Amino acid sequence: MNFSQTIYVDPSITTAGDGSTPAAALKDLPAIDALADDTMYLIRRTGGTAFCNVPAGSNSTVTRIGIIGMPQSDDGLFGLMPEPARTAWGADTAERAQLRVASSDCQLSACYDFFLWNVNLERTEVYSSYYGAFYLTNTANKCGAIGGEANDSSHTYYGTMSIVNCRFAGAGEDLDAENATTLSISGKGQNYLYHEGYVSEMSVRNNIFCFSPSSSGYGTSCLIYCNRIEDNINIAGNRIYSITTANSEYGGGSYFFYFYNSSSAYNTCRVVDNSCIIYPLQSSGGAFPTFLQMYDNRTNGLTEVRDFLYASAAPIGGNFPSQLSVGTVLEFHTSAMGVFENISIELPKCWKTTSDVICIECNHEQSYNNGFSKIDGISVTLSDDGIGEKTSDADLFETESQYYKRSALRLQAAYTPINNITVWNPHGAALMVQGSLACENVGGVVTLYNGSYQTIKKLTCFRKYALFVRGGDTTSYYQYNKATAVVDEVIMNEESAEEVVGYTPHNQQQYMRSARVFVGTSNVLVRAVTGALSGDGGNTANGIDAATIVCPNNGQVGRFSAMGNLVSVDTWAAGRGNSAGPVCLRFTNNTGHTRAALPIGFAPNRIVVNNSLAAGKYTATIYFASSGFSNIKDQFYVEYHTSNGTVSTLAEGILLDDDSEWTGVSEGVLAQKIVCPITTTKDGELSATLYFRGYSADSLLVDTGIVIERG
Repeated sequence: MNFSQTIYVDPSITTAGDGSTPAAALKDLPAIDALADDTMYLIRRTGGTAFCNVPAGSNSTVTRIGIIGMPQSDDGLFGLMPEPARTAWGADTAERAQLRVASSDCQLSACYDFFLWNVNLERTEVYSSYYGAFYLTNTANKCGAIGGEANDSSHTYYGTMSIVNCRFAGAGEDLDAENATTLSISGKGQNYLYHEGYVSEMSVRNNIFCFSPSSSGYGTSCLIYCNRIEDNINIAGNRIYSITTANSEYGGGSYFFYFYNSSSAYNTCRVVDNSCIIYPLQSSGGAFPTFLQMYDNRTNGLTEVRDFLYASAAPIGGNFPSQLSVGTVLEFHTSAMGVFENISIELPKCWKTTSDVICIECNHEQSYNNGFSKIDGISVTLSDDGIGEKTSDADLFETESQYYKRSALRLQAAYTPINNITVWNPHGAALMVQGSLACENVGGVVTLYNGSYQTIKKLTCFRKYALFVRGGDTTSYYQYNKATAVVDEVIMNEESAEEVVGYTPHNQQQYMRSARVFVGTSNVLVRAVTGALSGDGGNTANGIDAATIVCPNNGQVGRFSAMGNLVSVDTWAAGRGNSAGPVCLRFTNNTGHTRAALPIGFAPNRIVVNNSLAAGKYTATIYFASSGFSNIKDQFYVEYHTSNGTVSTLAEGILLDDDSEWTGVSEGVLAQKIVCPITTTKDGELSATLYFRGYSADSLLVDTGIVIERG
């Protein structure tokens, strides 16, 4: 930060000087048309009623300006200040320099470098427009380089905005004070900085913001608004104290930081060590503001979001508003490197969402996937027992070709490891994930898609449908990305009728294409997959496989079930008397023909034949009983997985079985077996996968006690 001159300002003096020295300081900042270009206005730290006024009006000549409160002696910037200021003002005890702004703001239409450091800025009135206390409007593509002319096309310098170690509040609205007890929505504590120019470096660090938003419309109530971000954004070490505002479909239309990249440049964004405390206020409002929403930010650099807290405090005055809702708190779109960790949203009295609370789209475009990304340690906690209206059915479900739009957490990260995720929104949409996932505890509806392997330990939901899984799509490059989801335990609210949603999304199979779901235990019956999948009637054409849901108990102790497109399988009272296996499976399809086979035997519900098979030659025999199938060898086959590859029976070698003693079967059931040779060159485990795609009014019974013999 180099300026051609320093002008000293001391609001505590009686007689103003010319500003050339601390002893001859100005008493106030100059009038708007008297501001000097390329100048640092160095202001003495004062307390009480000694403050400077932000000049009102418009200036079209200032291109670079710094309004700097004299740093304290332990500040790293102290040594960079002029020696006369260090000597005269270094021992002052006040924390910051004092600034005030009334209804008219300071418009700098040519400014591209702006520095505001170590000041306490208070708004005493509400400005009728949403422009900031400082309103910067230089929109030239080339704002001039040091030593060059403004708008000189040979230079590519875009300007710098730096807000460091400041405090912002409406006069009398001290939300950060420990004894804060009363406050109303006034609109004084908002719109501190509005920038329409091109910004190359945006730094907002170590500030305190007190935000009392207005109830005006979408995007008009902000702390800092910047319309053209070109390169680097650094938001670090800030504390924000806010109140809720009027409810809106867009979260009240209030933003802490609103950045819009109008030129789709590739930005680097760093959001580190920020905390936000929100006080619900008894008013017409009840919406939590947005922290940061970045539009058109397909960054080619690094997006780093770490150590972020957004939490609701006890309401001022002890009264909650009649309604609480939350829209977007964080939204990022990045096509390259991203690190997101230790992020926490805690709104324990809010259960209505108006949009995705956290939205992270990381490495979405494959052509830009040139770096490492990390998502680890994200927690979103909403309410079991909230204030006001809940998110409704109509809010949760979209049309047949779309997904949820109001999830507590949305992660689109196909190439990014996702770990340590906790989401609690049991009355609404909790989680939507593209990518691999490892999650301990989720409350609410979950949508998983295009992930090779996604796991949830415990899923609790007060809606009717707890889980949607989607894989490939014939209309996009996701076509061959299949989803496999494993949920150890599902707990549904089956007692309260008002909590069980009776809404069925249009074309539900759209959510289950090319997907496999494995559920360990469930306190309700797992809903069968019904109806044909779109695209060739659910066949395997174009890489589209059948959807599968597997649940070992399906709401009943000792029961196993699986559902696919038209085909289902469960345990049955029938069995093979001399079986060595734990269970007999019944495959059923009396609905219609399908070429999409239902597979049984993938992890974690595997059919393990031998845990320690030695290398050598073997025969594997599987026993089954069937009735009414026109060509069983084309409708049922087995794959054996050995340590050195997969061996398929391809429905060959079907023989009559004269030795089996089946019990609990009807007349006319034909006992059969498949004998398959197996050779393995390495010691290891042998497991089997069963495939069925038959059509008959009767059933296929399969004994899982597969017999392995040497030779």
